[in-house]
Amino acid sequence: ASFASQRHFVANASHELRTPLAGQRTLLQVALADPDADAQTLRATCEEALELGAQQERLIEALLTLTNSERGVERWETFRLDELAERAVLVRRADAEHGGVEIEAALDEVTAVGDRRLVESLIANLVENAIAHNHPGGQVWVATHGRAGRPTLLVANTGESIPSSEV
Repeated sequence: ASFASQRHFVANASHELRTPLAGQRTLLQVALADPDADAQTLRATCEEALELGAQQERLIEALLTLTNSERGVERWETFRLDELAERAVLVRRADAEHGGVEIEAALDEVTAVGDRRLVESLIANLVENAIAHNHPGGQVWVATHGRAGRPTLLVANTGESIPSSEV
């Protein structure tokens, strides 16, 4: 069971690391292939590439946190869940539009406690998957709210449902 768990972790980590790398590579290839790219376009591409690099750094830090701790999350801090969700939506809005997907956000101010970096990676992953596993003309909904003292994040899309046996 331990080896199976480790293999599962490595497979998930590999996927999470490859996704931003592939996005970064595609972003740069498209910019370089555009013969009409001007300085402003290239600057915007560089800024997006830097943001993807920062996401990779945060992900690597989060993975190291998980692997170095047998007790689970060790970094507990208070943060605004709605701000992390808003950032995830803003960073990925261009990708959604490129895929013909509309993102709607209903973000109530919500405070949460935990490892901010891990939650940020979680939200980014959920939003990216909601966009990627959708269809042109589809929608993604991102919402935050707090009820009965419990912070809640909702990410949903119009893509095909995943059978519960595969979840």
